[in-house]
Amino acid sequence: MFWDAVASGLGTLAHWQTYAAALLFLLLSVGPIMLIGLAMLSSGRAAAAIGCLSMLVVPFLQTFALVVFVLTLAPLMLGLSTDAMWSFPWLLLSHDLWFMVKLVGKLLIVEVVLAFVPMLGRMQSLHTLLLGGLALALVVGIIEHNSPARTIPMWPGFWFVVGLLIVGGALAWVGMILAAIIATAVDAKAEGLGQLVAFPVAAALGFVPLFIYAGWLGTQIRGA
Repeated sequence: MFWDAVASGLGTLAHWQTYAAALLFLLLSVGPIMLIGLAMLSSGRAAAAIGCLSMLVVPFLQTFALVVFVLTLAPLMLGLSTDAMWSFPWLLLSHDLWFMVKLVGKLLIVEVVLAFVPMLGRMQSLHTLLLGGLALALVVGIIEHNSPARTIPMWPGFWFVVGLLIVGGALAWVGMILAAIIATAVDAKAEGLGQLVAFPVAAALGFVPLFIYAGWLGTQIRGA
């Protein structure tokens, strides 16, 4: 079952929507940092205050970007559809803003706690896996709510998670090298576009452990 989940996770990379969602993730997570940097440059004496405020705002927005990414790609990641739900995160945001704020806040607390755990604090793939998995739990909850008789397991087992981090981490590392090669090749044809193409590729491949877990979870949903 582990290798079936790996195959399913890698299959997520075959969809163009994965890279479009990764680009959106980058815009939502990196965009605010760039805007804050510009604001600090032009604000003069207020730069320090803006910098302090950004320490609270930026992590929240980055976690929000992850939630949007996961909720958008959930049907595709779980193998339930070949189409992403582009409007779902925004509908949820507009219909129940407080719920979304609480969800992002809870995930941010988890990330802060992880940051203080020795060894685990530097494992970004583990952060993405855990936070993304918690966001996927929202989708699973909706499925269970619509089918009360179904109970969908969320924990794949300790050794599955260890294998997932090893295989996913290795593939993500290979993906970073691949993204660099793509950037170099694209820049040779059109200088300046390499990073624009490579960023979504690198970001999407960084989600490989989460994709593998979602592949396993999708098997549980379809078999429940």
